[in-house]
Amino acid sequence: MNRRKDSVSQRNHGVQRIVSGGQTGVDRAALNVAIELGIEHGGWCPRGRRAEDGVIAPRYQLQETESTDYAVRTKRNVEDSDGTLILYRERLMRGTLLTHQLAKRLGKPTLRVRIDRPISIDRIVRWLCDNSICILNVAGPRASSQDGIEQQAYDLLKKTFSVSPMLPDVSPQRLRPSHRVHSTIMNEPSISTVWQGKHIHIKRQGTWEFVSRNTQRPAVGIVAIHDDGRVVLVEQYRPPVGASLIELPAGLAGDNIGAEDEALLLAAQRELAEETGYTAAHWQPLLSGYSSPGLTDESICFFLARGLSKTSDGGGVDGESIQLHEIPIDEVLHWLSSRHHAVDIKLLAGLFAAQQAMQS
Repeated sequence: MNRRKDSVSQRNHGVQRIVSGGQTGVDRAALNVAIELGIEHGGWCPRGRRAEDGVIAPRYQLQETESTDYAVRTKRNVEDSDGTLILYRERLMRGTLLTHQLAKRLGKPTLRVRIDRPISIDRIVRWLCDNSICILNVAGPRASSQDGIEQQAYDLLKKTFSVSPMLPDVSPQRLRPSHRVHSTIMNEPSISTVWQGKHIHIKRQGTWEFVSRNTQRPAVGIVAIHDDGRVVLVEQYRPPVGASLIELPAGLAGDNIGAEDEALLLAAQRELAEETGYTAAHWQPLLSGYSSPGLTDESICFFLARGLSKTSDGGGVDGESIQLHEIPIDEVLHWLSSRHHAVDIKLLAGLFAAQQAMQS
């Protein structure tokens, strides 16, 4: 955990690369947003870098296909991406319709968004999260076919990639009423606070007592894996159990003064750097849930971090004394049992989720 006032200035979304065909309109808007926000971009374009306004400028890092046919590059971009976001008005036509048909035929996740209607950024973000989209193909009409669509697409995409993160915040105060509907049905007593400290407070509901964080924000856990398969674990002393535990790098979102609304992904990036000294080139949301629902309403969101680079010593902040262990992921259970280490059991949940994500 960290209570400093500074924060990590890294991008706060899970999409690592945006691709398009480079045509005017929606394609060009997507590339411009990627460049402006520092997101890796690319994609396939027709031979000769053909577009309706002439030759596609060199600033757009596109690769030419062997054909001048637009359909060839359309198919390649759908094939090489994790999913396709289609922005359009009224109905799909021509190349935009082909993109949708190809994505459906290839079984690729596709989201169609009409930008002539009120738009929910949350809907786009949730789709990206649910489908673990790291490489996003963006498609839609060219500029000459629909006046103003390039600017409209640019504005929407910039807003989309400036929000964070692509994991639901399941903090108690952010739960939808349906999550607590059982309390109403069962006519359970209201919740009262019986004690409050600096960082936590104890609540009572009937005969049940449980703990809440004062910040009411989730924790984040990071499964950081090297290219050779070693997973980065941390060891630190935990006063409640009177022992040093083996854990995943983890911490709280929003516990910095002045950064109470810290994005979950930014919190994960910060905690990884502080505890381990590593930064990661690629981030993927894994799952979120409750850490110990009989004792606390705290939730935790796990992220997979790949492409690790050592940038500092790590070891934690504010007097933390964190040791690192880098163990092949397939040998973690044997290593734990042979060393007789005390373990934070959430470690196993994070490893399982990461292995499933990497296999899929």
